[in-house]
Amino acid sequence: MLVTLLGDVATAYTGVRTLQARIEVAKRNLVRQKKALTIACDRYAGGVAAALDIYEAENVLGSTEASIPQLTGQMQQGLNALRLLLGMVPQSLEEIQPGAGANLNLVHFERHPFSAFVLRADAGSG
Repeated sequence: MLVTLLGDVATAYTGVRTLQARIEVAKRNLVRQKKALTIACDRYAGGVAAALDIYEAENVLGSTEASIPQLTGQMQQGLNALRLLLGMVPQSLEEIQPGAGANLNLVHFERHPFSAFVLRADAGSG
């Protein structure tokens, strides 16, 4: 039973960390895609590109913008699952501390007695 619990905790923890990384990548991509859209608009204005280039850049940008709230929701679900597995009450980050990020919950997790096993497993997977 304890082995299964530790496995579930490790899976949830790794999932949350993966989602955090994906959110950061998406945010960096947003910056790059906004620049690409600006370039596409400038090229179109200069007569060296078609309007299709602008539409494609807008589409990619919109897709990335839409993915961030989805990833954030998935991360919140993972944090809630992790809190349940550790015997904590699931709650929104704003209820814990207004303006706090997901790392606040993970700091609480890293102090939990089972975390030494999970953190060793997480370090070994990377």
